[in-house]
Amino acid sequence: MKLTRCPSCHGHIHLDNLVQDASAKSLLAVVAKLPSNLAANVIAYVALFRPERSDLNNERAARMINEVLALTSNQNALANALEQTTLAIQAKRQNNVAQPMKNHSYLSKVLKTILDNHQSPASVSNRQVKSGAVVKPQGNFETPEQNQQLFEEQMARLGGKA
Repeated sequence: MKLTRCPSCHGHIHLDNLVQDASAKSLLAVVAKLPSNLAANVIAYVALFRPERSDLNNERAARMINEVLALTSNQNALANALEQTTLAIQAKRQNNVAQPMKNHSYLSKVLKTILDNHQSPASVSNRQVKSGAVVKPQGNFETPEQNQQLFEEQMARLGGKA
């Protein structure tokens, strides 16, 4: 079953070929079980480990995703920490030669800070918006009134009408 074309080489990607490879199958199974916001953030984070001149091994990618998911059961905090870490590393890489990451220590520090401060995804995203980073808030806010207030504040910043 043809899934799509590779955006780089334009070759066909077949789903049946992917599931025949044991490591690709386990990688797909792990990612498919995640909520979409967490899956997107964890994939972007794991891409930071890709060697400069080769691809990231599917088995290693699946293992790393499982290691990341084992850091906490708080999926909103984890998604937020992954997003912050990915944005910070990508910003640093724009100025320097891209070096693949070696471990999860930076992510662990970011996650610990988020969990210690009990920050909501909105407050972290607002701080990043002020610093010039483009981010999207994730997760559920405590009340519908807070959600509406945050929406109106963001629309005012962007010049839209609420």
